[in-house]
Amino acid sequence: RSKLVYEEDKTVKALWRPFVKKIYYSEKDLSDRLTSHHFSMFGKNLRATHRIIYLPAPPLGNEPQVLAANCPVDYHFVGDTACFPEVLDSPSGQHVPNITSWALEQFKKQYQPGRGKKARPINKEAIFHYVYGVLHDPVYREKYALNLRREFPRIPFYTDFWQWADWGRALMELHIGYESVAPAKLKRTDVPDEKARKAGLAPKAL
Repeated sequence: RSKLVYEEDKTVKALWRPFVKKIYYSEKDLSDRLTSHHFSMFGKNLRATHRIIYLPAPPLGNEPQVLAANCPVDYHFVGDTACFPEVLDSPSGQHVPNITSWALEQFKKQYQPGRGKKARPINKEAIFHYVYGVLHDPVYREKYALNLRREFPRIPFYTDFWQWADWGRALMELHIGYESVAPAKLKRTDVPDEKARKAGLAPKAL
């Protein structure tokens, strides 16, 4: 047995379910899910804000939920959750890109950047955004539905790389920064329930 002493630095915010945060105490002796992978993704005290793409590990029964976050999540965040970080922290504290140089070269060969003066150079961050955009494409999800239920996604080369990278970046910023997004302007319209009124009953809840 070991005596546990509360340490403030081990108290962090984590996502329990999509867009629902809870307080998490990152003590190894109290968690059966806390492994070295957490620390490689979020640093010594789990306070780093590296971006992660979370999706359920196959096999799946339903369409996969894909959601980005910059904090630890519950194991059942989106099913039996698998994670694909943008960067990892090495034991020395250095940020190591999780997208390989080989993958970067494949994208460069496919899209041949730099042919014009105004060309945007493809980098690993842009690839991360591109992947996120493609994973949310309804056409992609429908076309590869059977594959996505039994294996991890394979990412195709779409015609316009930067269109999908920009869409993925905007979507990721929205999903991660949802707490700071200004609420949409909505107008409430009440429609009388005439049948309930005539019967002297309370309106039915929708």
